[in-house]
Parts: sequence; structure tokens; C-alpha cells
Amino acid sequence: MRPAKQVKAVRAQLEVLEDLKVQIDGLLGNISHVIQVGESWIGESDNKTFTDIYQFLAFQTAECISKCSSIANESKDACQSADTTEPSVKENTPVTVSAFALQGDRELSKLMLRFESIENSVTSNSNKIKTLNQRIEEQERYLNESTLKALEEMDKTNAKKYEQIIEELHAASSFMSNLQKETESLSQKMNERVITACQQEQRESNRVAEVNEMKLEISKTTESLSNLTSLYDALSCQVKGTNGKISELNISVEKITLNNQGKTAQIMEENRKDREEKTRNQTDDTEDTLQSTNDLFLEKGACKSTTASDSSVLATTLKRSMDEQKLKYKHYDKKINKLSEKITQMNECVSFHVEVESDRTLNLRAARNFTCFNEDITNEGKHFDVETGTFSVPCSGLYLFSLMLDIDNDEEMEFNIYVKSKNDEEHNCHYTYVIEDDHNITSVVFPLNLSKDDEVYIRPEEDYFHVNVRSKSYFSCILIKSLKKKALTFDFC
Repeated sequence: MRPAKQVKAVRAQLEVLEDLKVQIDGLLGNISHVIQVGESWIGESDNKTFTDIYQFLAFQTAECISKCSSIANESKDACQSADTTEPSVKENTPVTVSAFALQGDRELSKLMLRFESIENSVTSNSNKIKTLNQRIEEQERYLNESTLKALEEMDKTNAKKYEQIIEELHAASSFMSNLQKETESLSQKMNERVITACQQEQRESNRVAEVNEMKLEISKTTESLSNLTSLYDALSCQVKGTNGKISELNISVEKITLNNQGKTAQIMEENRKDREEKTRNQTDDTEDTLQSTNDLFLEKGACKSTTASDSSVLATTLKRSMDEQKLKYKHYDKKINKLSEKITQMNECVSFHVEVESDRTLNLRAARNFTCFNEDITNEGKHFDVETGTFSVPCSGLYLFSLMLDIDNDEEMEFNIYVKSKNDEEHNCHYTYVIEDDHNITSVVFPLNLSKDDEVYIRPEEDYFHVNVRSKSYFSCILIKSLKKKALTFDFC
């Protein structure tokens, strides 16, 4: 058995060495970590600046040196405490123990020498660190000044570049605005040309219709005029016949009168010879006969004058009727012109019926019009645009719309009918659903009061993709009552 005091002294010395080993191991680990950081910066795997890495290495070196000095001081204290306890141990220890203690003192002296060299290196390194810190401060000042100058120059160059960019942006914006104005003017001119072409076509079609109607009216008027001419010819023939009859009647009356006068004269001559022989009573009878003959002659002359006056009255009546017929013809001409205008107004029918020519698969967008109706069965006035799917209202009135959609799809869809006014105010006036339970078919009929230049179109409620629209689908409209047109009156009185 070893003596307890010796064992205790050895254990104390071992504990000191163990503590020293632990401290030195920690210091070595820290040094290896610092070396690894420096090598990583050299290998460009670390993004730190030279100033940061240099300050880091200097600080860690100083810290390691201070730790070494603190370890050396602690080891001195431990050795001194061990020396104070050593004489009591030596008193009771044999010669072998003192030899062992001498060997330990040698190692301690070696350690002390090493620690003294470390302290000397620490002091020299501390001086170097001070000089390095001064250099670092000078370099930091220089770097700060250079960075400030570089930043100022960079700010100036950036400001110049910013001004140049702003000027270029202003020039580009002015160029784009001018380009937009030019495109708007060009689009407006194109629209005006398209509108004028459509209006010209509409006017030409209206003129052709008016010419056809005028031809029909002229044919009817010529027929009525021919009838009136034939009636006038018949009346003139009747007047001529009546005048001939009147002249014949006058001649016959004159002949009868002359014959009667001749016969009467002969009778009077014969009777005068006879009556000279007869009495005055017979003379009175002769006077009565003459008086009766004279009365008859007067009656015949009065009848002749009456017949002539009746013929003149008939001629004046016929002439007056001809004048009245001419006035009526002029009146009829005016009425026919008015009637032609009213018939032209009546014939301005507004209606369209468009269908899907064949089955189509489309991607429908909520912000775009429904343009699947590509076949116009009827399109009076060309007011429905097949390409844009828009109906432009030509006149204010009550319109009746009909919509039928046959869509082969597995989801429920909603479609809205919009009306857009001249002021670009859009409102939803009607809607319809396509439900799978209804065999994907929907049909709706609805009236709308619309103003002139309004636009009617269909849009889906949301985006639908790969929609199969069948050929049975259609969209139609007809003008029921126009607010501009008045009731037509036919007054031929």
C-alpha cells in the first residue's frame, strides 16, 4: 500500500495535468477551427472580405495567446501549491520517492521554460497585434474614404444614368402616345370606312327596294291612268255622239218644220181659195188652224233650244268632270307618293336568325362575346355581326329575342345576355343555364326595350374549356314595335 499523503499529492498533480490537458485540447480545437476558416477563405469558399477575415484571424490569435498565458499562470500556481506540500511528503518518503519528485520538477521546469517562451512570444505578438490594429485602423479609414468616394462617384454616375433613362422613358412614352394616337386615328378611319361602306350598301339596297316599289307604284298608277284615259275617251265619245244626235235632231226638227210650213202654206192656199167662197166662220176656223200651227212651231223651236241647252250643259258637265278627274289624279298622285313613303317605312323590317353551321369545340372566355353563330339564315339590314357576335340596334323599340343552346358538356354553365348603351354602360338584362339533367339543352325567349345604337351580345359567366356546341343552337330577334314609326293611315277620300 502507498502512503495516503503520497497518493493524494500524486492525484493532485494528475488533476492539474488533466485540467491542463483539457484546456490545451480546447485551445488546439479552437486553433484548428481558426486555421480551417482561414484556409476556406484562401480557397474562395468563404465570402468574407479581406478586412473581416484579417480581423478575425488577429483576434483569434490574440485570444489563443491570452489563453496560453492564462494556462501558464494557472500551471505556475498549481506547481507552487504542489511545492508547498512537497516537504511534508519528503519527510516520510524514501529515497525513491525523492528521485521521482526530482524527475517531475525537471518536467515542470521544462514546461515553465516553454511557458516563458510562450509569454515572450505573446508579448512580441501583442506588440505586433497593436501595430497590426493600427494598420487595420488606417486601412479601415482609407477603405471608408475610398468607399465614400466610390459611392459618391457611383451615385453621380447612377444619377446621370437615371436621368438618361428617365429622358429615354419620356421619349419612349411620347413615342408610344403618338403611336397610340395614330393607331386610334387609323382604327377610327377604318371603322368610318367600314361604316360608310355598310351604309352605302344599305343605301343601295334601300334604293333598289325603293326603285322596285316605285316601279310597282308606277305600273299601278299607269293602269289607273289608262283606266281614267279610257273613261275619258268613252266620255268624249259619248259627248261626240250626243253632239251628233243633237245636230241630227236639229236638222230633223228644221226639216219637219219646213215640211209642216210648206204643207200648211199649200193648205192655206187651197183653203184660202175655198174659204173665199165660204163664210167668215170658215175664216175663223182657218185662223184657229194657223194659230195652232204657229203654236206647234213655237213648241218645236222651244224643244230645239232646250235640246241645245241640254247638250251644252252636258258638255260643260263633262268638262267639269274631266277637270275634277285631273284634280283627283293629282291628289291620287300625292297620296300614292305618301303611300310609297309609308310602304317603304313598313318594309324596313329589323330581324335576324343565326345558327351554328356545324358542331364546334370552343374555349369560352368570360371577357369575350359568344361568337359560335357563324351562319346567318336571315339578317335584315345586316345589323347582326357574325364575327363579333354583336347585334347593333338600328332604331328604338320593343324587340323579341330567342336563344337556344345545345351544348355537349359535363358541367353546369351559365350564359348572360348583356346590353351596352351608347355611353358604354353595360348591364346584364337576362341569363340562362345549361344543366346536365336537361340533356345539356337550354331555351329562353324574352322581350327587351332597346334604344338606338345599343349593342346586344352573349357572354359566359366564367371561362369554360373544350365546350362542344352543337349545330342545333340558334339566336334570333325581331322588332315587334318601333317607337319611331307612326300608324299608317290610308285616306283616299
